[in-house]
Amino acid sequence: MSCDAYTTYYTELTPYQFAGNSPIVFKDNGGNTITIYYDSGKRNKDGSIIFTPYEYGSGLPLPDNQSVRDAVEQIDYLINNSPFAINFVQALHESKIFSWGVTLYTPEQILEDQKSDRLIKGVVTIGMVNHKSGSASTSYSTRIGVRTTEGGMQSPVNNLYHEAFHAYLLQLYTSMLNEVWKKASTMSPSEYKKEWDKVYGQITAVQQYFNTSRTDNYDNNEEFWAVQFENLLAKQMGESQRSDHRGSFVIMDGPFSVKEAKKAEGGTANGGKTEGDKKPQKQHAPRH
Repeated sequence: MSCDAYTTYYTELTPYQFAGNSPIVFKDNGGNTITIYYDSGKRNKDGSIIFTPYEYGSGLPLPDNQSVRDAVEQIDYLINNSPFAINFVQALHESKIFSWGVTLYTPEQILEDQKSDRLIKGVVTIGMVNHKSGSASTSYSTRIGVRTTEGGMQSPVNNLYHEAFHAYLLQLYTSMLNEVWKKASTMSPSEYKKEWDKVYGQITAVQQYFNTSRTDNYDNNEEFWAVQFENLLAKQMGESQRSDHRGSFVIMDGPFSVKEAKKAEGGTANGGKTEGDKKPQKQHAPRH
């Protein structure tokens, strides 16, 4: 038994209390948490998928699943080749109080759900934040890229980077609240409330800005900025950039490819051009 390295972040627990003393309910991922959930063939009685978790960076052998291998390569690339000063994916991976779950679907599932207007609809981020911890969940396919409204192509890794920005915002809000909570024992109740209200007000103002609707095909300010950061990566990789939060999903022949693999019924728009397969300019060895 050893002392939890992050015990100072959970002062209400003992340093040796595993998984919040609820090992059946909670899974202790060591603090550095990006969890990849994949379809290993397990099913519930109703036929729905029981997703199997694989913790990125755990050092465990990779499962015999191409989507998981794709996702690990994409995350490796984004951590080692961030196109922006703030490395969103690395921050999510190293956060001590925030977890990011990435659920993998097949390209056909993504396109079918887009066509039938069900839940997945490509890449979706759902978040929960409180003063102690937070989480975000992203659903996507490692082989789904985007055909822009101008007809250019973006590789699947751009989809993941776009969603990493959304998850990073939730992680940032959680960190701001957590910093106030950690100082609670040094403040009087009135001082704590004052500081909490101040920080919560700052977060609310930022959220209001990002949630503000737009009329220029970006939906809201958060999607506008997500596309701008996504375009930094596209430029770095020599891919087409988007001028809006539109376009159509396309099945690509690799996780870093802009070459269309095949047509899926109802899944891609007519027209446009295919630019060919572009590999990342640089990529460190995967850290499995």
